[in-house]
Formats: sequence, C-alpha cells, structure tokens
Amino acid sequence: MNGGSTTDGAAVAQYTCDGRAGQRWSVTGQSTGVQLVAVHSGKCLDVTNTSTADGTALVQWTCNSGTNQRWSRTAV
Repeated sequence: MNGGSTTDGAAVAQYTCDGRAGQRWSVTGQSTGVQLVAVHSGKCLDVTNTSTADGTALVQWTCNSGTNQRWSRTAV
C-alpha cells in the first residue's frame, strides 16, 4: 500500500518486495470470486468507481459485496 495508509481510497502501488505488512494480502474465498484483503488495514483491493476502462487505478476500500472487489485466477 502506498505509504502504508489504512484509509479508504489509498492507492495501491508497485514496489520492490521488502516484507512490510503493506505488501501482504490475504485471499478470502467467495463463490462469485475472491477478495484480496490488505493485511495491514483489513481493506479490500478495489477498482476505482467500478470502472472497466484500461488503466483504471486500484485502491483499498472497506470490503463490500461489489463486483469491483471480486477477483478470479486464470491459467496463463
């Protein structure tokens, strides 16, 4: 998490791994997709404003049932 923030709307940013709590996520299973929960804040990975546009920012937000907080794993 950018700066280790625990507030709703805090930007998710890519950094070199250093083991800090702000870089750890837990996976909570749901039948309609999983939620990725930030260990340091307890908030979910969220697509800003439920946008479907390329390049939309990812933030942390209080976990809810929105589809913008549901993730699925696909084979590569």
